[in-house]
Amino acid sequence: MLVFLGYAIGFVLAFFLAISLKAVFLGFPPNKDNNYWSRQLEILTGFGGGIVIIYILFFLKNWLALDENFITYFSITTFVLIFLVFYGRIEERKKGRELEYKARKLQAEDTGNPFEKGKLSEALKFYQEANKLINDPQLRCLEKNLEQELEKRKKFLDFFKQGKELGNRGYFKKALDVLESAQALYSHHRIGLEIQKCQLQVEPENICQVRLKKAQELARQGELKQSRELINQALADFQRLDVKNLLTKVEQITIGFNYFEQGVAAEKNGDLNKAIDNYRKALLMTPELIDINRRLGMTNIKAGNYREGIEQLEGIEDRESIYLRGYGYARLKEWRKARREWKKIDRPEIKEQIELLTRYSQREKLTLQQEIQELIQEENLELARSKSEVFLEKFGDDPQVSQNLSNHIVSRIAHQLWMSQDREKILINAEREWERKRNLESLHNLAIALYYRSVENPATLEKLIPVWLSATANLNLNTSIRNMVWKVIDDGDIRDLEAQLTRILEDLIDRTKEDLNYYLQLRDLYRRDTVALGLLRDNPVEGIHIEGLTILPGLYRTHPDRNTVKLPDQFWATLYTRWGESVAACLQGDRVRGVALKPLTCQSTLEQIANTFVSFHQGCHYLQQKQWQKAENPLKEAKPALKNHPEWIEEIDRLYLELQEEIEGFENLLRMNRNWYELVQTTNSKMYYVRDKALEIVRRLDEQKIDDSKALSELEKLKQIDYNNAILNELIEEIIFRKDVREVGRLMDRNQFSEAIKKAKRSRSQKLRHLTAQFCLNLLRENYQKLPPELLIELVRSAYELCPNDPEFREVYKLFHII
Repeated sequence: MLVFLGYAIGFVLAFFLAISLKAVFLGFPPNKDNNYWSRQLEILTGFGGGIVIIYILFFLKNWLALDENFITYFSITTFVLIFLVFYGRIEERKKGRELEYKARKLQAEDTGNPFEKGKLSEALKFYQEANKLINDPQLRCLEKNLEQELEKRKKFLDFFKQGKELGNRGYFKKALDVLESAQALYSHHRIGLEIQKCQLQVEPENICQVRLKKAQELARQGELKQSRELINQALADFQRLDVKNLLTKVEQITIGFNYFEQGVAAEKNGDLNKAIDNYRKALLMTPELIDINRRLGMTNIKAGNYREGIEQLEGIEDRESIYLRGYGYARLKEWRKARREWKKIDRPEIKEQIELLTRYSQREKLTLQQEIQELIQEENLELARSKSEVFLEKFGDDPQVSQNLSNHIVSRIAHQLWMSQDREKILINAEREWERKRNLESLHNLAIALYYRSVENPATLEKLIPVWLSATANLNLNTSIRNMVWKVIDDGDIRDLEAQLTRILEDLIDRTKEDLNYYLQLRDLYRRDTVALGLLRDNPVEGIHIEGLTILPGLYRTHPDRNTVKLPDQFWATLYTRWGESVAACLQGDRVRGVALKPLTCQSTLEQIANTFVSFHQGCHYLQQKQWQKAENPLKEAKPALKNHPEWIEEIDRLYLELQEEIEGFENLLRMNRNWYELVQTTNSKMYYVRDKALEIVRRLDEQKIDDSKALSELEKLKQIDYNNAILNELIEEIIFRKDVREVGRLMDRNQFSEAIKKAKRSRSQKLRHLTAQFCLNLLRENYQKLPPELLIELVRSAYELCPNDPEFREVYKLFHII
């Protein structure tokens, strides 16, 4: 047992010794510093590790009393592992040099045209791949220089595009500055032409700007006719959008002033309605002019349109406007607001009017209080509530009226209403209370009212579902549940209660199954909010909270304060968008329904997140149905998110693998596997795509649509995708064999045997080498008596050089003393 343990530890030590030697002689690809000291540190680490391993080895040998065979075993194991490690690293370096060669070739083919980036972009990709495999400072320098060149060209193209756009819009001076910045990066004839065009237009632009500035001054001075004439002159010589906009604006102001003057004339003549009509038309043409707003407000006050007049005078703080606003409020008997306005004017006569307002206010206040008391005694509670609300709005918070309203009037109205069993009135009252209070009590009352109404009328279920589930989400806030005397309520009890309430709602929904479309619609709403509730329970941070209440997606859509809460760009928030029903269906595995509910457009980043998620499930659904063509577009939409969802990639891989035996027609299979590879680029997708693409290339070769060289070139490109693909490598070897066989045969037909043998030696095809060696030995057997000994030996030596280890030929080699 100890001996076995020693040999196992010996294998591990041999592996680490191989790694240490690799660090000394080859370094590690992850070493990105590539400076002198980092390399010295690698060497020092490698030597240090090797010495420690050898020390442990001898300690292990002595401690476990192992014989000399252990050292032999360790040496052979180390040698084999070193060979494997070094071979793998050498292959990486070889591949890196091939990539470097391709990059240099593409870079050499670049013409230096700053408008072209394609070849340099491809070269940069090859350099980046090569630098992952090779630690070469020069190569990294080339990559960095190429990145800088591409960045410079990008900057040049941006300048060129921006300059051309500015020129097209008529801003030639700005365009000239931008184009000269581009020319400072690269000199090109296209830039020169654009600069010449701009230079020719700079002088007309300067003249236009002078005229434009003068026209604006004239417009500010009220000389609108002269301003308009000057702008028309500028437009005749120089067309630009801002000049046209200014002309339109001046014409609007002219029309607005005409209406305003007509309004002033009508007001002087006492025709207030006509004056108001003209002022409104003037305001519509020039809404930014405060004088028109002020005049319209004052005229409305004079005409008795107090509310409208106050709105027009809002924000205008000259003395006359303030007085008229206060006068309007006084006429509307809104004493507090009138007093607030008039207090802004510090004049004795205004103070007298304020005192008069106070007396009127006190008189109305006492009268209204008396009316409320009488209405309560007469049991006219609805009117008493209305009068109380008017009182509080007019005179502010009054403890007596406020307490009387909440503790007596409202509670008695609610009690009478619930006792009346009039579901319609109960619902109307509950909706009004929810709109007014937006608290937990009004939410729960609305849920109960909607429930009883839905029992009688299933058409109300659409309203019930969001309210019921949001009320369920807030059960933990209900103190009447938490404070039960006979039982301690914990979170588990709350969850049980939530489950019972959702089952009650499910039973109501199930009653509508006869109307299938309506039933499915209700199930969608129910599923969306229950999914949101489940996510909220798993992570309480995820959810929308307004005024202390948890608001689920259904209620969020109708909540008046929803615009005060910004939905974060996180997945759970997609349930609160138009995509919520579709996302929820996909989350619960109902891909068919999820696809059916998918909206046609995305209006925000959050909806784009939802679209990506639903598109993934839509694509998977089509793959499950063997409709891989339909899966292409939705899966492309989901592609940007795949890197963040490895489980999605696994699902796509699984579905495409299942389709391999189901697809009819080689062309369809190739197209499908290409889509698969372009989508996920996994090991499986690479293997199947490279296999089918290689077979397609060979088929074109067999049909003589391409030659051997073209076929080999295309197959070699496929090796960049899947280097170790067995079928690909076999096909490459077969084509090389067929090509070389034809060449060797042609040489032999010309009696150029030595050239044929040399060609066979250079061939990568072992099969060709074997056939050529066999040919040499067959020639030997057939002409043994005819050929001179020197030529016979030369034939055997050629066969040996081609196939030195072939057991079929060993007897002949021994006979001629080659081995």
